[in-house]
Amino acid sequence: MNGKQLEVIQTVVAMFRAAPGARYLSEFIAFIDNTAGSVEDLASVLAQTEIFKQSLYSDTLSNHEFASQFVENTVNSLVSAENKAWAIAAIEDMLNAGESRGAVIHWAATALASVDKADSQWGAAAAQFNNKVEVASFYSIERGGQATSLAVLQQVIAQVNQDGASVSSAKALLTTGIGGKVIDGYVKDALVLADLNADGVLNPGESSAITDATGNFLLPGTAGFGHLIASGGIDIATGKPFAGSMTAPPGSTVINPLTTLIDKIAQNDGGTAEANAHILSSLGLDKDIDLLHFDPIQETIRTDTNTTATGSALAAHVAATQIGLLVNQIAALLNGAGVVAGEAAAIDLAYETLAASLASQTSAVDLADNSVISRLIQDAALSASTDHTVLLKIGALLADASQAIANLNRAIVDAATSSTDKSTVLANIAAVQIVANNIETAMESGAAAGNVRDTVTSTTGSALTTAIAAAGPAVGDVDGDGLSDPLPPPPTSGGGGGSSSPATVFSYLPTNTTPFSGTIANDVLSISTSVAWTPLVMTAVILDGGAGDNTLNVQDGSSIAAAIVLNFPNLTFDATGVTGTHDVTMSASQNQLFTGTITAPGTGANGEKITIAGDGAITTLANVENYVIADDSTDTRAVTVTSAGTSITANSASDAITFNLGALIYTGTISGDATVDDILSLATGANITS
Repeated sequence: MNGKQLEVIQTVVAMFRAAPGARYLSEFIAFIDNTAGSVEDLASVLAQTEIFKQSLYSDTLSNHEFASQFVENTVNSLVSAENKAWAIAAIEDMLNAGESRGAVIHWAATALASVDKADSQWGAAAAQFNNKVEVASFYSIERGGQATSLAVLQQVIAQVNQDGASVSSAKALLTTGIGGKVIDGYVKDALVLADLNADGVLNPGESSAITDATGNFLLPGTAGFGHLIASGGIDIATGKPFAGSMTAPPGSTVINPLTTLIDKIAQNDGGTAEANAHILSSLGLDKDIDLLHFDPIQETIRTDTNTTATGSALAAHVAATQIGLLVNQIAALLNGAGVVAGEAAAIDLAYETLAASLASQTSAVDLADNSVISRLIQDAALSASTDHTVLLKIGALLADASQAIANLNRAIVDAATSSTDKSTVLANIAAVQIVANNIETAMESGAAAGNVRDTVTSTTGSALTTAIAAAGPAVGDVDGDGLSDPLPPPPTSGGGGGSSSPATVFSYLPTNTTPFSGTIANDVLSISTSVAWTPLVMTAVILDGGAGDNTLNVQDGSSIAAAIVLNFPNLTFDATGVTGTHDVTMSASQNQLFTGTITAPGTGANGEKITIAGDGAITTLANVENYVIADDSTDTRAVTVTSAGTSITANSASDAITFNLGALIYTGTISGDATVDDILSLATGANITS
């Protein structure tokens, strides 16, 4: 390496925080020779390029802002605030005096490179700078590195610091190449490309590999240090083809949905370390994880570490799985609706949209939140199309698509707590992925037809739990040991030997906004936050008992009127904490759903009272002493009374109500409103004298 090459490399490292690479180094030297110019002249020209202005230092920056950013980028925290202030002032004075930004950077690079590393003020910063220059020279000259992508050239020196050991590590990596894993589950037969020129395709001189049976790849030599792109292959946990592509910054040893988001953010907003930290924060993950070198599956099943570490790893796997599921479902919707042409392009758009959303977050995001998912779909559609017809179509599909995706991502969360055995947990997560893959087809075809309601039906309650249970036996290798990890098939009823009764599972709700999806057992769901008497007034969430003979436990003061209640034939009034009447509110249609066992033990002053909201006919439930009937918007309602002692109070001033007592020997009280005439309907044998 001659003096001119060294001076050029120093200047490029200072200007772009990158190695020049063999091609650009040769071109820069040729420019200087052909113009009989200097390295300072080269720097002035480079400072006028769009890549310098767009990726690092906008020409809209004031001289002070430019000086401040340049000093911070160059010395970081290795120099005192006082010395930084001196450097900023010196650079600003030079710029104000008419020096170009390129000339100032060339001066600063030459000055910093000349400082002795033992200097107490600037030594550490000089050591870091010269170490980066050494690695940049090694890549560009000794190894002849052919990258032309700025992102790759920046990563060549990104991990180099003032410690000499970082130089050795970087050189070793650039010599031996990159090995790692592609993870969705582990993906076999995937093509992994080390892209050197940012065109996304395999070119002559670029390195590629096919992953082995458990997702491993090796990209040997200097050519292996490139922007990593994985596509194709088979997810060995689900047996499903891997669609679209995932990416990772150069030097990564993992390619998965999390690294793809880091890569997107880093390309738009700066360094990979900052992007990694932002993803961890926005997804609520352990802040100490380096996601570019972290295999969450292997870390989850480790037996030589503590439960906190394996729990953090599982959380990362859940997040990665939710991201992959979310991206693929949104892509299926957008592709089907005609917003984006082609699955690969739709997946890339979904990743771009999610990355942009997470980059703007200041707190953790719930990827199973309907509103979050809805906003992502809208943002993706708006960024891809201005066709009002297409956007209106997406708007019509938005609520159902968001609900279906939220249901699937909640199922991932539920699977993560389904067992104390981590391999079983991974298998349960894979079973959800299998179901989600099948839902993608329905999402795309439904979007094309203008109706994705079936995806909600398929991902709600017993339909989803049954599908997940059915997918269990199809689960493949979840931990990369080369062996399949199928779950047992769901139990079947019938047979000569009979079958045992399903277990009973008792559940409570953390908040009044928490949905519920039942198990294959007999579920008992209490409309309260704990075993103690803590009634909830539910919001518009789905409470689905699923399979089994399920029971809804209602507490005094609770309301299910706003919720969607499915598959709960039995109703129990929980007498815990009741003083006086046991008051519960539900809709007319919900009242009609309880066709099984009604447990209403209260009597007299402690009897049960149901307040009916909403429209529709009502048949009173057995043993419930009191009903209060609110207004029906149709101004008419029929109430059929089934128990002799049930009293009815109708509060509507506009409803004409028909009270059907049949042949009851009635002992209760019927109270209508005097404004509109009501009808009392009696059958032969009825007696209302009491």
